Amino acid sequence: MLSLLKNTVLIGKEEYRLNSAEIHYFRVSKKYWSVCFERIKKAGFKIISTPIPWNLHEISTGEFDFNGETDSRTDLAVFLELAREFGFKVILKIGPYIGAEWENGGYPDFVLKNQDLLAKDPQGNVVSISELKEFPKIALPSFDHPSFKNHYKRYINALNEVLKRYVYPKGPVIVIQLGRKTSLNFFTDPFLLDYNSYIIQSSYPAFLKEKYKEIKKLKSAYQIKSKNWEEVQPPKDPEIKKPAELLRFLDWIDFKLSLVSNYILNLKELITSSQVSPLFFTDIFWEDSPSSSEWSSLQKENIFGGVEVNWFKDYAEYSWHLRSFVGSASFPWAIEFRNGAPAMVPQEKKKYLPLGTQELKFMLVTSLALGIKGFNHTMFVERSHWYGSPLAEEGTIQEGYELIKNFNLLQERINLKSLENLSQINLLNYDSYIYVSRVKNQAIFPYLNSLVWKTHFGLSQSLRELKYDFQISNLEQAKKLEKCKVLLAPVTEFLDSKAQAFLLEEARNGKSLVLYGLLPRYDRDLKKCELLSRGLKIKTAQLSLVEKIQTSKEEFTSQIYGFIRSHSKNYQVIARVGRRIVGVRGKLGKGKVYLLTFDLSSSACREKSGFLEGILQESGITRFLNSSDPDLEMIIQKNEKVTLLYLISPGVPFSPEKEGFKKNVILQIDCGKIGVKGKKIVLTELLDGQTIKTTSDELKKGISTELGKLESRIYLVEGAKS
Repeated sequence: MLSLLKNTVLIGKEEYRLNSAEIHYFRVSKKYWSVCFERIKKAGFKIISTPIPWNLHEISTGEFDFNGETDSRTDLAVFLELAREFGFKVILKIGPYIGAEWENGGYPDFVLKNQDLLAKDPQGNVVSISELKEFPKIALPSFDHPSFKNHYKRYINALNEVLKRYVYPKGPVIVIQLGRKTSLNFFTDPFLLDYNSYIIQSSYPAFLKEKYKEIKKLKSAYQIKSKNWEEVQPPKDPEIKKPAELLRFLDWIDFKLSLVSNYILNLKELITSSQVSPLFFTDIFWEDSPSSSEWSSLQKENIFGGVEVNWFKDYAEYSWHLRSFVGSASFPWAIEFRNGAPAMVPQEKKKYLPLGTQELKFMLVTSLALGIKGFNHTMFVERSHWYGSPLAEEGTIQEGYELIKNFNLLQERINLKSLENLSQINLLNYDSYIYVSRVKNQAIFPYLNSLVWKTHFGLSQSLRELKYDFQISNLEQAKKLEKCKVLLAPVTEFLDSKAQAFLLEEARNGKSLVLYGLLPRYDRDLKKCELLSRGLKIKTAQLSLVEKIQTSKEEFTSQIYGFIRSHSKNYQVIARVGRRIVGVRGKLGKGKVYLLTFDLSSSACREKSGFLEGILQESGITRFLNSSDPDLEMIIQKNEKVTLLYLISPGVPFSPEKEGFKKNVILQIDCGKIGVKGKKIVLTELLDGQTIKTTSDELKKGISTELGKLESRIYLVEGAKS
């Protein structure tokens, strides 16, 4: 039996950490498979992974080769047999799209030549993508088109003949990844696709009919005169001037997410039809913003999400991305953790994007610190259009190999799967706000872009500068957040009723609720819903300007989103702009409520930081870490036996700073507050063995260390009485 248990895979009665090394059987010569397997095993891996290129195995329409009969590269069966001999478990990435800088991303030519089944933009043009600018563009199939379904059904049915011989318990295959980068067909702009005629004339009307049941209800909601479902056209112009247009936009988003979910579910059903039951994963997640609301339906079907961890341009976005994923996933696995990088000409790219041991360590340490519990190392074995792997194609050990080997040993030695962050603060994402914030011509809630990307996203930076660890969870999934004392949530004039009720319940049960923005007047379907406003007994009004805000202790300039029109006597005014109230504080049940109608993020403003920290301290949040460097991320993780301190110094990746430049940083740690007892304290860096011997008093006052850009450390913090 296969199952997920406490951040591990349970295979029969044996637990496996979901750490795997990726090798492409169709790109590595058979004569090197054994030596690669031997060195993968010596690096501490028990699991390997590989994609399966559909277009390599379907040699002509309906004719398949998985046994190397027509091409030695197609011998998947022998690859799986050899993996079994070496004692490996196997993860298969079956596509249909695999990417991997492979021709057409794995789609056969005959599929992409059929213009009728391809995804289209609003003007009817074929939509194509390229994961990297220097690589050729690939046309995208329309996921729900019957012709495309027939093609991938034929492929999966043929593949099933192999899978039913090699899926556990008959063979080594334990996990199958369904699809790749399927979120809104790669695009974060919802108006780019998919306007394929079949989608518009069949799939979209069916979605609307299921939601609204009667055409008259749809006509009333959309304020249109269509006589039947098929006449209803999707939004094409990214402009929102009234609530009905916003509703059409949100329905369009929901429809496209349902297409993705149904596509993944169809793939699973095709595989399980052959009576095999592996674990299923997919990587439905936006790279530049969270999109976890798609997962709710899939996780109910035991299809788990994974995230791609790539080299970042901006550490703030990278941190946000990983925290958002970890806060939404039931199993936080890096489905693609890059060792090295893709390149059309690897030798050239390596000159201006050198990815060595320091960069690899930085990504490993930050991923662990932010909550990742498993790693699929892509690419562990080098192949075409790639550089920087720990093993060369012929199995030669390269830079990074020893680091990953030590990292795997570390995970065996310390029970990392059970480590938990000490965060008591939770930022609540609301995906619908993120979707709408991307609409440029947005007239009814013009402040939403600033609220999301300046305030909400900016708060993550503010918290890191103040050295408060925090989680990011999804408000649309509305689940109990028992370990958090403070919930920070953006609000606008629309918010679904379930989320409004959730926020009220959390406050009544003892949480401190910090709301920023304006209270909802509508639910997500744009029906009147003032549940949160009535529960709090507060009313707000929209007003956009930049003004000086006065509080009892601070004065600072900030962007104003609106003001508080009225509030009950239970609230104390804590922020004003002239005579207008822009901030109040009060009690609700066992908890506290703060409502702030201005940009709360500090943006390096000392007075704003002080105001935010005052709210956190009033809510019972104490700071146990501090540093002289505002950019340094400091995180504590604990389990029953160990306490780990992570230091993450991002700097500016690949900037032209002087080689070896380091800055002196003061670190302050309150050992009593993190549960480390003893007068003498030893900090042991777990990947290089260096130690710092100090005392709890010295750590509380501050000790100095030197850190460079892209430097990261994991310290085991231990105390002793003598």
